[in-house]
Amino acid sequence: MLASFLFSEVEDIIEQEVKAVLESSPLSLHNRIILVGKLIEALESDAGWVKLYGITGELIVPITHDKEDEIGELLKKVKKVRIN
Repeated sequence: MLASFLFSEVEDIIEQEVKAVLESSPLSLHNRIILVGKLIEALESDAGWVKLYGITGELIVPITHDKEDEIGELLKKVKKVRIN
C-alpha cells in the first residue's frame, strides 16, 4: 500500500514538472507522453531514489536517455526544474 501511494505521489510530481517544461512546446502532448514514460522507466530501473526521497523529499531520477536529441534536451530541462 505504501509503495503504491509513494509511486502515485512521485508520478504526480513528474507529471507536473513535465507539464511546466512543455508549456511552450508545440508538440507538448506527444512529448509529455514520451517524457513521463522515460522518467517512470528510469525510476523503475533503479530504486536508489526511494530512500533519499523518503528522507528529504528530493527526487533524483536516474536519467537513462543520454542522446542529444529533442527528448534528451527536454529530460534535462525537467530534471533541472525540480527533480534534482
